[in-house]
Amino acid sequence: MKYVKFGKGFVVFMAVMFVMSMASAAFAEGDDDSSGMTDDNVNVVSNLRVQPVRTAAPRVVSADARISRCVDFISKNNLDARPRLTCTRLLNREMNCVEFLKRKGVSDAVAKCDKMFAATDVAAATRVTAPNTGVDVSAQRVAIVNRIDRASPKMRQFVEELPDDKVDVFSRLPRAEQNKILEMDADAGIKRIDDYELRPVKKTMLFKKRVIAKTKVDAAKQRFVRARNEYVRVNKIFNEKKKLFLQTKEKLKECESVESDDCNELRVQVQEHAKDYIINGAEMAIEHLNKIKSKVETAEGMDEDRAAEIIADIDEAISDLEAAIEKVKTAETKEQVQEGAADVAHVWKSMKHAEKVHVARVVHAGMWNIIKKSEQLEKRMDDAIARMDENCDGSDDIKTKLDEYSAKVASAKNNFDESETLIKKARDIKTDEPTDMEIESVKELAGQARDKLKEAHQDIKAAYKLLAEILREIHACGGRMTSAAVAEPGLASDEVYEVVDTAAEDGDESSSEDGSENADSDEVVTGDGDDGEAGDIPTVSSEAVRLSEIEDPDCWADKPDYSPGVDKGYFIWRGKCANFWWIDWSGDTKDSLKKLLKCIRERRRTAMTSVDDVVSEDVEAVDDALVLAGEVIDEAEVSTGITDASGVTDDSFCSEMTLEEFKELRRNLLYPVTGTITSNGKIFDVGVRRYDGHNRLKFEDNEITFRARVGPHFDGLFFRTTGDNIRFELSFDGQTSADFVYIGKDKENPDSNPFALSGTPSVKPPVCSAGEVIYQKRCVNRVRDKAVSPDGIE
Repeated sequence: MKYVKFGKGFVVFMAVMFVMSMASAAFAEGDDDSSGMTDDNVNVVSNLRVQPVRTAAPRVVSADARISRCVDFISKNNLDARPRLTCTRLLNREMNCVEFLKRKGVSDAVAKCDKMFAATDVAAATRVTAPNTGVDVSAQRVAIVNRIDRASPKMRQFVEELPDDKVDVFSRLPRAEQNKILEMDADAGIKRIDDYELRPVKKTMLFKKRVIAKTKVDAAKQRFVRARNEYVRVNKIFNEKKKLFLQTKEKLKECESVESDDCNELRVQVQEHAKDYIINGAEMAIEHLNKIKSKVETAEGMDEDRAAEIIADIDEAISDLEAAIEKVKTAETKEQVQEGAADVAHVWKSMKHAEKVHVARVVHAGMWNIIKKSEQLEKRMDDAIARMDENCDGSDDIKTKLDEYSAKVASAKNNFDESETLIKKARDIKTDEPTDMEIESVKELAGQARDKLKEAHQDIKAAYKLLAEILREIHACGGRMTSAAVAEPGLASDEVYEVVDTAAEDGDESSSEDGSENADSDEVVTGDGDDGEAGDIPTVSSEAVRLSEIEDPDCWADKPDYSPGVDKGYFIWRGKCANFWWIDWSGDTKDSLKKLLKCIRERRRTAMTSVDDVVSEDVEAVDDALVLAGEVIDEAEVSTGITDASGVTDDSFCSEMTLEEFKELRRNLLYPVTGTITSNGKIFDVGVRRYDGHNRLKFEDNEITFRARVGPHFDGLFFRTTGDNIRFELSFDGQTSADFVYIGKDKENPDSNPFALSGTPSVKPPVCSAGEVIYQKRCVNRVRDKAVSPDGIE
């Protein structure tokens, strides 16, 4: 699908991203997506939660306290070089405590094991859950050890050589980084792990670098919309003024060395047109800078100092441009106009150089946010895999796919880091009085950074295709994704540990941003979804789709604007929340229905439901009107003289039409619509908008077929799919013209019909079960007294 394009002349690139909704209780507090639009969009982790183990043990001791007792005992008696790892294995019954102590020559092994692991499954099975989470406090450590023990001999051997604190670090690294370290020799691998450290971080700050009040975010978004609209308006005027200026200037060439009233008038016009041209160009620059500024103001991935620096730079440039505009407005001579034009050009030359770096920072942060969330998803999937049944037929395939997922995310991070280096180089080029060579250098560096971010974007897209498969297979194997962070010993309840690469921090470009991508160097687009879908990366969350929100206007940013019953055709868009595809169909016979009802009232002198109620509330009322119209026609045709009480004759069946015109109106009130929608992935969570009782809907794994009718009202359907390519074959009133199809808020027509659209695969779990459809924001098995089957509605 194509999205909004802005005016030419100001070069900016946009990064394609979405803001992933991570509505987990552990991480999403304060996340703009979770509070605002819950996008996100689509889960394959339906209700995946770890269930606490319930026992009737008389005494409960925390798992970490038991491990601590064990570690103290083993350390004091020098029984093992790896006390924490060994104790975790003992707690998990991967090793037999009594046999272990006997091998070490410890007397009274049974009593000592009972003392270390009292109230545990080593003596008696009891686990403790963190308050309000249902998550086993020791589960994460146990899951980590389980995976290492079941991993390759090389990994087990390497971990055996690590001190306990480094095991903790290594176990938290992404799989791709673990595999990379395992490819090194032992000394180099251990040295690499030394570069990492665990740091506590607030759960609310896992995916952001600063907290911005929602009121400020909302205000900045409104300013962006105003700036965007003003930019479009001024750009239109700018092009008109430019054309007028050039045309008048061309005419003035004929007045060279000529003094006449006409020529003098042309000279005055050229000067005025030049002033308008320059002023509008400066106003375009101001609105473009305002758009960037509003994005910086809402970028939670950008630290406060960097944001303040950019905003101050933009404010200064805007102030200089406004001063130049005033100079041009008050100019009375050609020389004064030229001086004002030179001021505008000077400001923009310097700012055009700097704004490339500013936008690159905004772009860079969006990818930072995505990568952070992608890494967090990997950790949660890894925990789920470690807990699930090892004997499941698909477990090896899941692990292989998770390795591939991790490698794709690692590749995205590598491209992201390279773009960061390029952005820093561009930033370091001086922005005061830049030379043409310096401007060219910044342009080249910005282009290279953009390319790296695009590559990172492609890596993330590939990772998310794998993600949908992994989550489905984990679920099939009985695995469960936790929706809350595991309690960490030694940390506050609102904190978790984060692995930090200290080596990468040196020279780190601390800004991280939220942004946009530039598909054309002469077109400006900045946004994080305010203008429709900003990218093809799916929103991912372990939270189920909220049916109450899927029709929220914020989720329909790309919806075509049309009037039901007035604008005829199909209207297709992609919802921002939960990655639903929507297709509405509407007729253009609302006025015809009004005429029909008016005539029926005249013939029957009957009070009827208002037209607005008929077309907006109850589509079956249209059938009632058609039935009444048929009765009126029958009465008129058999009536002698075809006369009503007022003496209206056959030639004037009612005040506005003849009988034949009335018949024609009735015949053409409804249009038949049919279509087939095919995806290259599974289709699920099919929903209906109004569901006229005459509709027919069938759906299979990857195909939907429908037959409906429409006229003075609208109807439609929506669905989600794991595919990224959707083919539409649509017919309206027996015609397959592409002119009847409108896509996105720009209402673009496809080149042909059938046609295909690309989009992001859905990855949230199905909301409805087989034999249900979504209707009026609920999963139902009956729609207007028609039963729903796994194959559709007949």
